[in-house]
Amino acid sequence: MSGTQTAMLLFIVMTSTAILFIPGLTALTAKQNSWLEILGAGILTFGILIILAKLAQRFPGLTIAEYLPLILGKIGGKALAVSYILFFIVLNILVVRETSEFLTVSALFGTPGIPINLVFVLICWYSAQKGIEVIARMNQFILPLFVFAYLMACILAIPKADPNSLLPILEDGISPVMQNIWIPVQWYGEIAVLLMLIPLMNKPQEVLKKASYAVISTMLLLTFGSLVVLTVLGADVAGQMIFPIWFTVKTIEYGNYIQRIELLVLPLWLTGIMVKSSLLFYVTILAARQSVGRKHPKLIAASVMVIVFSGAAFLVPNTMALLELLTKYWPYISLLFEAVLPLLLLAITLIRKKKGGCMQ
Repeated sequence: MSGTQTAMLLFIVMTSTAILFIPGLTALTAKQNSWLEILGAGILTFGILIILAKLAQRFPGLTIAEYLPLILGKIGGKALAVSYILFFIVLNILVVRETSEFLTVSALFGTPGIPINLVFVLICWYSAQKGIEVIARMNQFILPLFVFAYLMACILAIPKADPNSLLPILEDGISPVMQNIWIPVQWYGEIAVLLMLIPLMNKPQEVLKKASYAVISTMLLLTFGSLVVLTVLGADVAGQMIFPIWFTVKTIEYGNYIQRIELLVLPLWLTGIMVKSSLLFYVTILAARQSVGRKHPKLIAASVMVIVFSGAAFLVPNTMALLELLTKYWPYISLLFEAVLPLLLLAITLIRKKKGGCMQ
């Protein structure tokens, strides 16, 4: 897998569901300054990226599931590897559930979430079975369409924008912006899939450079989308909506010529989310095979699929519970696996001078 393919995968992982939730969740507390919160979260992500890259560079050719036992010993390493597998599983459960919630609101009105979850999971799980090269190449085709659809929708909404909705800037200081900055960081931090992807790169030494491109592009896209939502809907309205970007797109209308543009945008956005879920299935199954055992690969893959579907169907009972999880609990759980634990692991390797599985 090339560095460019890796960057494109990271970009779709960070943006595909973030464009739906971040504008509303950040506007709820940061109001008209929520775009600054999104920008600040992106800047913090560079710290996470450096930690992930430095840790992986000390164990070239190995995934985190493979080098954890080298750092913490067999028992401790296996235990933490299983924890990361569970983290990837729960992350995918949230992606599936977020998708079904979005489809229920946007297109499949009144359709029960379980059949939506089942179809979505089966498609993404099947894609994951084809391997990382297939996922990467599929993303190379989908990503330009995904970005085009998003930018086109935002640009067409600009004539309805009121720049005064962004004022006053930082009226109450920086505190409201920093108060819940970990909410957008949870989406940026999904770049932690690098812990499983770096060994699959043709030139892993390029990871910091290529991943930086992905983070910068994500910052620009999410910030632009937030600015459009804030200026079209206003911070108060956006903060009360689950999917403000979707309702912003629905306001687009140019006479009798351009209407219902959301019908064009929806399938392109959905395919981007499918790539993200497929990649999460792939890294989860790969980590499970490397940690639990390679004797029954089909059983492991099937088990992961069943767990993700069951979790998406029953773990989060309703929309309000999902939003509460995304705002109160998951930001800190995800930060633990995306930044805190990698930082501690890097510190241990530096203190013990452990590199490539051998004491230096």
